[in-house]
Parts: sequence; structure tokens; C-alpha cells
Amino acid sequence: MATLDRTVHRTLEAAIDWSYELCTPYERLLWSRASVFAGRFGPDAAEGVCSGDDLPREKVLDVVAGLVDKSVLVPEKQLGELQYRLLQTLADHWRTRLRAAGEEETLVRRHRDWYLERTEEMATQWWGPDQLDWSRWLRREYGNLRSAVEYCLTTPGEGQARLAAALLPHWHAR
Repeated sequence: MATLDRTVHRTLEAAIDWSYELCTPYERLLWSRASVFAGRFGPDAAEGVCSGDDLPREKVLDVVAGLVDKSVLVPEKQLGELQYRLLQTLADHWRTRLRAAGEEETLVRRHRDWYLERTEEMATQWWGPDQLDWSRWLRREYGNLRSAVEYCLTTPGEGQARLAAALLPHWHAR
């Protein structure tokens, strides 16, 4: 049985690698970078986390559309907003590759930074007319916020106090 499991695993990896080879260089970058998201993510998060010197922000949404066309990303509506989801098998495969290439830490920190900035923005607007919108955002982004908090808690000096402080208005209201 173990031999069969290894064979199936290698076959699946070969299929993923083959799909990856069919992608453009930008699509490959975005695919691997999207593996740091915990579940779904929105277009603004894709731009904020996946862009860089080698993938301009203004090209990210076109690249996302290409990955949707190739069935790498799955578009979904959640709480009235368009979100994208990378299938877990694909995310796990590329997260392992990011780690092996020494790029995982940089992208996980970029992910945390983006969510920290958004959460700090939310904290300044929580008691205003946009509270319902922010509440929906928090529910949509729960997995990614949890991932950012986990990173802060397990990596010394990585913004624990700032993220916790930014989430206080939400926690207080709940």
C-alpha cells in the first residue's frame, strides 16, 4: 500500500509540475506566492502580497485571471465580495517549494505586513459608518488574519503588539 501511495503522490506532483510549466513566468510567481494565503483571498490582497519588483502590482489582476482560466485559482463570492482560492493540494506543493527555495519567510512576512496594515486601517475606522463593511472583511479574512497572528506569536519581534492592538476594537465589539 505504501508503494501505491508514493506512486500516486509522485504522479500528482508530476501533474502539478506539468501544469506549472504551462504557465507564464508571472503566473508561476503568483501561483507560488498565493500559497501563503490561508484559504481565500481578495484581489486587493493578491496585489498587496503577490506583487513585487518581478511582478508589477498593475499586472497582478490580469495574472490572476490567467490562473483562473487555467483552473489554478477558483473564484468564489463570499459575503458579497469576489475571492480566490488556491486548491489546497496546489498550495501545499508550492509552499513546500517556497520553503526549499528559502523564499517562504519573506512571503509570510509580506502576508503578515499586508494584513497588519489593513487591520490597523480597520481599527481607525471601526467606530464609524464603515463598521459593517469592516466586520464583513474580518469574517472573510478570518483564516488569513489567524495566520498573521500565528506568525506574530511564533516569530519573536514580529509585530505581536501592533496586530493585537489593531484587533482590539473588533474583539471588544464581539
